[in-house]
This record gives sequence, structure tokens and C-alpha cells, in this order.
Amino acid sequence: MKIQIVTPSPRGSRGGNRVTALRWASQWRSLGHKPRVREKIDGESCDVLVALHARKSSAAITASRRDAPSRPIILVLTGTDIYEDLGSSKEVLRSLDLADRIVVLQDAALDELPKALRAKTAVIWQSARAPKGNVQLDKQHFAVLVIAHLRPIKDPLLAARAARRLPASSTVRVQLVGRAMDPDLGDEARQEEACNPRFVWLGPKRYAETQALLQASRVLVLSSYNEGGPAVISEAVAAGVPILSTRMPASLALLGEAYTGFFECGDEAALAALMERSETEPEFLASLHEQTISRRELVSPETERMSLRRLLAHRKP
Repeated sequence: MKIQIVTPSPRGSRGGNRVTALRWASQWRSLGHKPRVREKIDGESCDVLVALHARKSSAAITASRRDAPSRPIILVLTGTDIYEDLGSSKEVLRSLDLADRIVVLQDAALDELPKALRAKTAVIWQSARAPKGNVQLDKQHFAVLVIAHLRPIKDPLLAARAARRLPASSTVRVQLVGRAMDPDLGDEARQEEACNPRFVWLGPKRYAETQALLQASRVLVLSSYNEGGPAVISEAVAAGVPILSTRMPASLALLGEAYTGFFECGDEAALAALMERSETEPEFLASLHEQTISRRELVSPETERMSLRRLLAHRKP
């Protein structure tokens, strides 16, 4: 089957939409299909259109329905679609209406959709592979990693600010990996790095470099206000790295409501307390680790591959 995957993220981007598109293309290729990833729909024939981002791919979805009315359309919703644009964007509503199938990346997103759309919606968790080889942990520091492009919704400097609250005896060192999508946040990160000895901004890194940093970290901090289906959770689960996360719907769905590493959005003090417990209480860190790896089967590539196989087999509800 010829599959055209349309994503607004350009070639070379390390954004979540592009990463998802490329990973799904690889999965479908392994199943014998012929996927190709594009930024907009092209003139080549295909058997199915897969569009990431309801608003930004609206033109591609509309063109596909106009030019090939019988061609199935699968729409993958992003966090922006679900938590920002769903109630206000005409493009999103049109894309949802035209799609034969809708995909969300975690169960809680279903609650945001109109009931009439849930019957044609599938949940597919983002997968990640367990990293190969062993990486030596930093023996001088308690390494805390944040993987996030610098955008306000990610609150990427929260962990750095929280680290300031830790006692003088703490060896916490916060590393931030990500591109400055917001110039003001880039300036803030540079200022924070200059005055906070517990923080370093590493800028954007290649996937392999980011994975090595993740393996070498004691905990991962996810400080976003909202996300559609954060791949970084899947990557940390696969790597066996405990997660400290905001209590947002996506994290609750992916980690489970009983997970003990949650804090409220924007709460520096609560995050600082969790970081201190992780550093000073081995039992607490071990518990977070056990809770994290208990989710591995849900984020396995095999689970995702089976879901993608079923998605193509049942393109219409």
C-alpha cells in the first residue's frame, strides 16, 4: 500500500511531529508498505493519506478529499490541536469532519473530543526502543535532564529555577536539551545559565546524543503545561529513567494516576521537593524506577506496530 504522510515539520526538524512521521514510516515499511513523508500533499498517487496536525495540515486534507474523494484520510491529532485549537479553529473542525479515522497519542485525549467523533478514533501510544549499551552515570552530580524545545507551553526553565531552592549540600545539575523556538526564552536560558551553577543549556542535540544524555541521567523532568502525547515519556520509560512530570492529562494517561512523581504545573517548590527526595532517598528513586519500567510494554515498538497494522486494516469505522 502506498501511504503519503503529511507533517508540517520540515525535513531535518527534530520536532515531535516529524519524529512521529518518520517512525511510523519505518514501522509501515517493515510491514511491507510504501510510505513517504512530505510537508504537503504532492501529485503522486497514494492509497491513503496520513496527516499530522489538524490545523496545519488542513489544506492537504481538504485537497485530498476534493481530488480523490474515495481515498481514506487518517488524521493524527497533536497537543496543539487537542488542547488549544479544538474549540476555536474552523480548520481543525473541518479536518476532523473529513477524516475517516482519527488518532490520538494517549487515552485522556479522547475526553476532549466530541462524542460523535470517538467511534472513529484510535489511541496509539508513541513507542521507543530500549537503548543499547551501558553509560556511566555522572558520579560528581545528580544529573537531571529536561528535553524540550524552548516554548512557553513547555515551561523549560522550571527545573533550573527549582534547583535554586535545593540545599547547599545538593549535587543536582540540570541539563536542558532543546532549540530556542521562543527568542525570549532563549535569552532567559542564557541568563539562567550565567547565574545558576546548577544549570546548563546544551541547545539542540542529535537523537543519539540526546539518548546518551538520557541514559546518563538520574531523572527526567517533564514540565509542560500540556502535550498531546509526549514521546519523551516513552523514551524515558524505555531507558528506565524515572520521570518527574507535571500532572497534565497526557502524563496521567501514560504513567497512571497513581504514579508518585507528579507535581502541579508551574510549581517550583513541589518540583524542588521531588528532586531533593530523588537525590536523597534511594527508596523513593527506586520506587519511581519500578513504576516507570512497569509501562514498558505499552511503549514497545511491537505494540505500536500492531496498532498501525490495525489502523490501515480498519481505515473506516
